[in-house]
Amino acid sequence: MEKFFHLKENGTSVSTEVMAGLTTFFAMSYIIVVNPQILSQTGMPWGGVFLATIIAAIIGAQGMDAFEMMLPISYHSGVTSVELKEIVYEATPLIGFAHTLPYLKRINDYLNVENVELPLAPQSAIDKQNRTQEGASLRRTLFGESADSDEEFRKMGAGHIDSWISGDYLGAYLTRNGLSLQEREMIAFCLLMAQPDCANELRGHIMANLRVGNTAHFLIAVASQCLPYIGYPRAMNAVKTIAEVAHSDKQTV
Repeated sequence: MEKFFHLKENGTSVSTEVMAGLTTFFAMSYIIVVNPQILSQTGMPWGGVFLATIIAAIIGAQGMDAFEMMLPISYHSGVTSVELKEIVYEATPLIGFAHTLPYLKRINDYLNVENVELPLAPQSAIDKQNRTQEGASLRRTLFGESADSDEEFRKMGAGHIDSWISGDYLGAYLTRNGLSLQEREMIAFCLLMAQPDCANELRGHIMANLRVGNTAHFLIAVASQCLPYIGYPRAMNAVKTIAEVAHSDKQTV
């Protein structure tokens, strides 16, 4: 075993690795047993939901090694090629093209190995001329009538960014086929939860999740299953924020 794994060279031992493996096993066993019951309450297939949230959280946390480990597991457990790519596309406006491009390339490489014909069928649902109008309508649905525009941004001379939110992020990305709006808001929650310094954005998308039917109880289950991949501090911050938003929305946690 030492010759094969080079344990001493890597500063570890058999007992250390066995203990680490058992700790991870028992933690994940609890999550796998408890969370599917909660996740299935939304009507979404729990297997796909379970793995899609983990994939999104890993991308948000920028964990390529973990992504490469979970990619074949997700694909062979029911997350389709379209869904995998849509998760990455949705991540683009939330974490930036520079951060999502490596994941898109890795998915394409993997799908080629699986003999999936590329490019996949287009999933865009709204033409360019109507994206701003559709995005503004979706913005009101998800964030309320007061979210039509951000007056503070306009006063700072950044009104163009506010317009891009409706026309680009909401109008071009969240209206795509391949994932339902309920699933897309769940993915947005995972992507934001896994990143630092996104408290306001996370709060807004928690409210949007509640509006599309993803309950506070459901979101806490999602945060719990993503915890091994993003760590305790970020998962706990997400749970606290869920409780605060749910309380203001008069939902029971």
